[in-house]
Amino acid sequence: DAMDFSDSEKEAYKDRNRNLVLNTVIPAYHDTIDALNALKGKCEDRGGLCNYEDGKKYYEYILAHKTGSSKSVEEMEKILKDVLDDATDMMYDVYANAPEVYMEYYEDENYQVVGLDTPEEFLEFYKSQMVGSFPTPPSVNYTVSDIDPSIADIVSPAFCVTPCIDDYTNGVIQVNRSKDNHSSGGLSATYAHEGYPGHLYQMTYFLSTDPYPIRDCLSFLGYDEGWAVYVEMRSYNLIEYSNYDSKYVREMYICNELMNMAFCCLADIYINYYGYTEDDLADFMNENGFNGDMASDLYPMMIEEPGYYPQSFMGYLEFVELRNYVKDQLGSDFDEVAYHQVILETGPCDFDTLRSEMDRYISSISGTISD
Repeated sequence: DAMDFSDSEKEAYKDRNRNLVLNTVIPAYHDTIDALNALKGKCEDRGGLCNYEDGKKYYEYILAHKTGSSKSVEEMEKILKDVLDDATDMMYDVYANAPEVYMEYYEDENYQVVGLDTPEEFLEFYKSQMVGSFPTPPSVNYTVSDIDPSIADIVSPAFCVTPCIDDYTNGVIQVNRSKDNHSSGGLSATYAHEGYPGHLYQMTYFLSTDPYPIRDCLSFLGYDEGWAVYVEMRSYNLIEYSNYDSKYVREMYICNELMNMAFCCLADIYINYYGYTEDDLADFMNENGFNGDMASDLYPMMIEEPGYYPQSFMGYLEFVELRNYVKDQLGSDFDEVAYHQVILETGPCDFDTLRSEMDRYISSISGTISD
């Protein structure tokens, strides 16, 4: 409808699409399954990428590509260690001042959110809270639909379906109702991450600027996922809880998120860049307050997809660093809405490019950029 095709053209495209899916795509999947089964058991497990020829260089490339950051692996490692230390201090603060909040998190996590229950209520609440912090979102009709039961056990509590470039005003948030999506503070942040002001908002806002279509073909996961984590972390401070002190529940969620993500990023680096074995990983986990028995599950995950955790968390940390930089440059002239507008209108890119765009914005306001 959006491209104004005739009825006969629409039917022809639908028939062609169905034919391609049934006779090309699905058979290709079966060919892939057969090929992988034939290879099963023949692989020599060498551990992390660094154990292969030029593996360290390849890992450096993967991190740069996935995170969009120009920081070296060593620089990332230092930042992540600092985050892990700071988050640990936050957790100690919760334990010292509200031990009941700390214990509840590791028992039932039964924190009751005030006034919000359904996915739709969370999404509209977060959307209403954007006023004064984010540019007005484009007019978008979104629906909340259930994830198919056949994949419910292997997918996240919710996700945003990437909008069509020619019909971005109709969005879809898929929700996994087989999981406990109600009255949980931790899962409530998922709706900010996937909906407003997260993926749905960021993608539809950028498409509303009518970018060159090629931009939709480029991948900048550090920006995409970093933005979603950035707004997710902000969303924790918007929720009130009826059965525990809201201040410490929020702090507990935030510090746990920071700890887990920083740890996973460090594990990714230690295995794929420094060559940690499973035993090395277990020792690292035990030394930092994590359960070393879980190393047997985590180790293969880090090998299977190097850079998976850094792409979102280093992206988030780049956004935090960028915000601090702009606030330091502009001081009292810092305008949060205008700052977010530059990010959203620039659209997905690497962080050096985004910083250059932000420097232009700073110069337009202050006339100079301080060292």
